[in-house]
Amino acid sequence: MEDKPSMVVTTAYRIKRAVISVSLLAFGMSFELLSRSDPRVRDEVQRWPEGWRFRLGVLPEGPAVNMVKQTGRMRCMGMGVERDVDLAVMFKNVDAALLVFLARIGSPTAFAEHRAVAHGSIQQAMQVSRAMDIITLYLFPRIINRRTFKRMPPFQMSQWVNNMKLYLMLGPALVFGALRK
Repeated sequence: MEDKPSMVVTTAYRIKRAVISVSLLAFGMSFELLSRSDPRVRDEVQRWPEGWRFRLGVLPEGPAVNMVKQTGRMRCMGMGVERDVDLAVMFKNVDAALLVFLARIGSPTAFAEHRAVAHGSIQQAMQVSRAMDIITLYLFPRIINRRTFKRMPPFQMSQWVNNMKLYLMLGPALVFGALRK
């Protein structure tokens, strides 16, 4: 009779999971909001077929956020590990995800250092990674983004307006996004 090794769940681990859960939800809601307003995110999303689903999360058992393309833009379907997805981008552990969601490293670096894996099309995984970078530009201030990007892309006035709209809409979107299932 084999016993499964039990994992000791510390308070620090619980806090990390909570931070990642909120960060994933913020990412999902930002993706939804920016797929309507930012032309670069729209260009990435247009390449995906209607009804295309992907999950972004942490192995082995979450947290994870689920996204689906509906009517030409992305929609955050809420938290939870959904099995029926076209692409799953999963961080190998909580610490690897925390580095990305606290802007210590960028998503390309996470893939290069094998901190994240993609189950599905590599082409679509690269498109999601590019979209994640665009969303990161909006979510974090430039002083933090300088750490995660080799070259900071120029930010036009329309992007500053989108940035302000995102910050204003993100709070209510997080509340309503947390209620989605």
